[in-house]
Parts: sequence; C-alpha cells; structure tokens
Amino acid sequence: MASTSATVTATILSSVTETFVSTVTTAASSATAVAESSSLVETNDMDRGPLYKTIGLILALSSGLFIGSAFVFKKKGLLSANEKLGTAAGQGHGYLKSPLWWLGMILMIVGEICNFVAYAFTQAILVTPLGALSVVISAILSSFFLNERLNLQGKIGCGLCLIGATIIVLHAPDQKASNTIDEFSKLFFAPGFLAYTVISIVSSIFVAWKIAPKHGHRNMLVYIGI
Repeated sequence: MASTSATVTATILSSVTETFVSTVTTAASSATAVAESSSLVETNDMDRGPLYKTIGLILALSSGLFIGSAFVFKKKGLLSANEKLGTAAGQGHGYLKSPLWWLGMILMIVGEICNFVAYAFTQAILVTPLGALSVVISAILSSFFLNERLNLQGKIGCGLCLIGATIIVLHAPDQKASNTIDEFSKLFFAPGFLAYTVISIVSSIFVAWKIAPKHGHRNMLVYIGI
C-alpha cells in the first residue's frame, strides 16, 4: 500500500511539474510574440511618421495656395459682375453668373478639403498656422490681378506670417494624430463636430443670401462673420 501511494504521489508531482513547465513556456512564448509585435508596430509607426507628417504639410500648403487664390478670383468675379450689371458692391446676386466667381468658389472648397484632410495626417499645431499663408498668397496675387499694392505694414505682416509658420513647422512638438480610418471617422461623426458643422453651414448660407446683400456694403463684419 505504501509503495502504491508513493507511486501515485510521484505521478501526480510529475504531472503537476510538467503542466507548470508547459504553462511557463507558453506564457514566455506569448510574451515574446507580443513584444515582437509591439516592436514591429512601433517601428512601423516610426517609419510612417515622417511620411504622414510630410503629406499633412503638403496638404496644408496646398490649402493655403487654393484658398489664397480663391479670394482673388472671387473678388475679380464680383467686380466684373458689378461692372457688367451696373450694380453696387454687395447688392444682388449677379455674381452667381460669373465664371471667375465660381472658379474661386471651387478653389475655396478644394482648399478647405485639403485643410480638413491634413488634420488626419499631422497634428493641428502644424496645420493651423499654415492657414496664415493664404493671406500672404492672396496679397501677392492681388498685386498682379487686382492692381492692389501693399504698404509697409502689409509687407511686414506678410513677412511675419512666413517667419512664424516656418518656426512652428521646424520646432513644433510631436503630438498624436489620427492614423487610422476608424479613429478619424469616430472623430468626424462625433455629435459635437456634426452639430458645429451644420450650424456653421446653415448660418453662413443664411447670412450670405439674406443679410449680406442688404447690409454687407455698410458693415464689413457681415462678410467677416461668413
């Protein structure tokens, strides 16, 4: 009986030992696989980080170019429509028949789309300051197409915009951006953002269609609000 009991005990101990060793080995293998996977993901993030940042900067710069050009073409269309129809600035909707005005509107939409998508590739601290370049581009193109001239203060302001945007791009801190479609779509369809977008679009259309023709020529805040 004692021999049988010892044999059973030895068998149980051997089985427990084998199970423990197997469990430890499996856990070690799993930990190694997770570590390798995390290292690979981190390496991929590091590899695609500069690429994403470059794409975001290109989109932001393109946005500034399109939006800055849009202001010039829209104003050129407005002036042409007013001259053709004999109406004062800000009155009527004759500019809707101007191809130049629609070209400016299309460029504006494309520029805003580029600016919007740029936020998905890089941090907002890089995209937002580059929006100031649209002012510089508009000022430069206005001197060619609208015969407008910048005074000394305007030239200094454009120079400060360029210097500030360059400094921010070169020294901006690294922040997390939306790197996946799922994360980006989650932020895009957030109730707060959708509500803000709807309110902005509806109010802008209402002001442009109803208020601007009546009060835009007397108060510049109408167009600034749009």
